Amino acid sequence: MTAERLVEMVERATPGDPRYDLCSCGKSKTIQSQRCWSCYVANGRNGDPKDTAHNVVERAVNRGELVRPDSCPECGSGGRIEGHHADYDRPLDVEWLCQACHSQKHGPRGVAAEAAARTHCPRGHAYDAANTRVHKGKRYCRACQRERWHERKALA
Repeated sequence: MTAERLVEMVERATPGDPRYDLCSCGKSKTIQSQRCWSCYVANGRNGDPKDTAHNVVERAVNRGELVRPDSCPECGSGGRIEGHHADYDRPLDVEWLCQACHSQKHGPRGVAAEAAARTHCPRGHAYDAANTRVHKGKRYCRACQRERWHERKALA
């Protein structure tokens, strides 16, 4: 596309308004924007495939092309039903799940997941059934507790 043609298209889209330019798709956008609203919605934030898939599903639900079920097919519970994508390159291939089942599909995340993945205490003792005590959801190493108890007893 020639520069003259681009200028002509911009002037046709927003005649005489210097605040607007053309997006790569040919639609009008503000000078500050990297792309027009249609491209932003279609491609998600920064072209992230996850955002794109979520936007495509939301638009399909709003248009009636996809139907969000009232209950989870996995466990049968109602409440908020979310779409799970096994592959973001196929955005309309959605598995509908409740929040609990969706979290299970993705597996544990965050600090709790890191703690659960640890197999040994900071001193190197194994977290196994014989050496682990659980109190209020937190694991404690029995060998370390025994060592601390002996250290305190020796100081007394």
